[in-house]
Amino acid sequence: MTDDTLPGLKRLASVRLTLFCLGMMMALVFIGTLAQVQMGTFAAQKAYFNSFWVYGRTLGGYKVPIFPGGLIIGGLWLANLVAAFFFHFKWERKSLGLLISHFGLILLLVGQFLAQTLSKEGNMPLEIGQSGNYSSSPQEVELALIKTSDPELDEVTSIPQSLFSHQGTIASPHLPFTLTIRQFFPNAKLGMAAPGVKALATLALDWLDSNVK
Repeated sequence: MTDDTLPGLKRLASVRLTLFCLGMMMALVFIGTLAQVQMGTFAAQKAYFNSFWVYGRTLGGYKVPIFPGGLIIGGLWLANLVAAFFFHFKWERKSLGLLISHFGLILLLVGQFLAQTLSKEGNMPLEIGQSGNYSSSPQEVELALIKTSDPELDEVTSIPQSLFSHQGTIASPHLPFTLTIRQFFPNAKLGMAAPGVKALATLALDWLDSNVK
């Protein structure tokens, strides 16, 4: 290609953009690693590396993008490598090693992008001789309500985390009641309550026992 062919794409292939992407990726890895202390490994991976933007909260509680996420930085770097592959490299035998190394890096970024956007992790723990027909995800949470009044089968109503991870109400035609989400603790752990203090879950169960038949 000549120098005046597709000037925008030639700027996309610049070495400055490559260095910019590397610097942004290093900064993202640094802040994402520090965030693992408070959020945990999988939550930080989802918030910083498997997202288009890293969000912060304003004083009013609104989420605003404050830094490019791993998908944006990786996508920009991938576009930079592909453009450089066609504009800067010479298709000669003596440049074969350089071409192969950069093409391998492009394949690595494409594979990582597809894995981060399309893959689903899960496991199926089984004892010896046991069988199963479903897998569970260690990173995703659901609220499962099971109706056991029918001796032949159990009726299960599953509510995804996206619906109960914030305050509000959840109504389902399969449930004889409406759920009200008062608080959600994304990184909580079980522990003993203070003497004389009932946890919210205990209060909710007491209310169900007295009001739902």
